[in-house]
Amino acid sequence: MKQQLLNFIKYLLLFTIVVGGAQYLFIEFILEPREYYYNTFAIYGFLFAVTLLLFGAILYINSVFSEYTGYAFMASSFFKMILSVLFLLPIIRSDDRSYIADVVVFFIPYFLYLFFETFFVVDLLKDKKEETV
Repeated sequence: MKQQLLNFIKYLLLFTIVVGGAQYLFIEFILEPREYYYNTFAIYGFLFAVTLLLFGAILYINSVFSEYTGYAFMASSFFKMILSVLFLLPIIRSDDRSYIADVVVFFIPYFLYLFFETFFVVDLLKDKKEETV
């Protein structure tokens, strides 16, 4: 379990640097200059922390109750969605500006992180299936 978590952290950190850097450069140099509610670093820091915490919980559940790993992933995805809405609540409640661009800038990396986490959970489920066969 510890090795799987360290491996996940290594790839998650690399993923965050590459994708976060690409989005930062895209926003700063290609899009029109605009003030976003959250900067790129805040968004990626939030998504990094939540993804790491929830994947650690999934790994723990996988080691203790391996038959519930898929359910743990679905529950963690739901929890991540709730945390994301809470993270975006100040933007949504703001009346002084349009928040559509801010939400789009958040949800593009949100779904990228979701695909990233899904890849590792599917790999985890495959490993458990191969051990039982």
